[in-house]
Amino acid sequence: MQACPLLPEQATRLYAGLSAYEQAKQALLEQPWFDKDALRIYLCLALFAAFSRLFARRFASTAALAMIALVVFGIEAVDTAYLARGPTWSRAGWLGDTLSDLVNGLLLPVLLWLYARRHERRVGVVPAIPTN
Repeated sequence: MQACPLLPEQATRLYAGLSAYEQAKQALLEQPWFDKDALRIYLCLALFAAFSRLFARRFASTAALAMIALVVFGIEAVDTAYLARGPTWSRAGWLGDTLSDLVNGLLLPVLLWLYARRHERRVGVVPAIPTN
């Protein structure tokens, strides 16, 4: 079986897209008032609120939590794919950074989800606000 002749070109295009993503992220992180961990926490909380609204169960939505997990693991996959091509990549540094990013992205959405589920069990399921 022959390799696809477009594969190197597609890989180059993908790497260029990842490079643009990383450059935009670095430009934002160079601001003195912003931190990488804060960016991940705020992004994941905003997305969790949006997904919760989308699935109309507020913060008790398991589907919204699953979507946040997919987003967090997707961002980590993109970061790893980009950083693994760099000259300073090391497995030891990668593992600590990845675990830190996963905790930062998932901790608050999971805590909000657990609290909302507990509240639903105690009070009863509150019907979602209808969207017109």
